[in-house]
Amino acid sequence: MDSLNIGDIVQAWDPSSGDLLWSKVELFLDYNPKMTSEFVEIETEMGDKMALSARHLIPIREGAGLQWKWAERVAVGDEVHNTKRWIRVSKVSSRVSQGVYAPLTSAGTLMVDGVAASCFAVVQAHEVAYWATKPAVWMAQWFGESVQQGIHWYSRLLLDHAWPMASGLMTR
Repeated sequence: MDSLNIGDIVQAWDPSSGDLLWSKVELFLDYNPKMTSEFVEIETEMGDKMALSARHLIPIREGAGLQWKWAERVAVGDEVHNTKRWIRVSKVSSRVSQGVYAPLTSAGTLMVDGVAASCFAVVQAHEVAYWATKPAVWMAQWFGESVQQGIHWYSRLLLDHAWPMASGLMTR
C-alpha cells in the first residue's frame, strides 16, 4: 500500500458479479506512513495473506450471497474471494506494523495481496460508505487531489457529523 499513488490503476473486485476489474485510486481516506497500528492478518488455504485494520470491511460468502464483515470478525472457515474464486480462511492472527493506508478506488474495492477487500473501514455497511464518499470522489475528479497526511478531510467530516447520526452503522 505504501507504494500506491493517486491516479494509479489497481485491481479491484465487483461485489455484484464477482468479477475482477481495474479501478483508479481517487484519493486516500487515510494516509499515515509513520503511524504504528495493529492489523488483522488473514490467511487462506491457498496461502494468500492480507493484513487489514481491525475495522476494515472484507466480503465474506454467506450461502449464495455475501456479507461485509470487519476484519476483526473474520474467522477460520469463513470464505473470502481471491483473484479466482471463494476460498476458505485457514488462519487469523494479529500483528503490529508501521503505515496506515486507506486508498479509495472508483469501484470502492481493491485486491489486497490477492484477496478482495472494501476500501472502507469503521462503517459496517459497504454500500452506504460507497455512496457517502461519492461526493469526495467527484471533487477529486473535477478539481484534482493530492495525498494528505492523516485522515482525509471528507472522511473526518463523515466520522464527526454524518456517521454519528447513523449510529447503527458504526462503532467508534
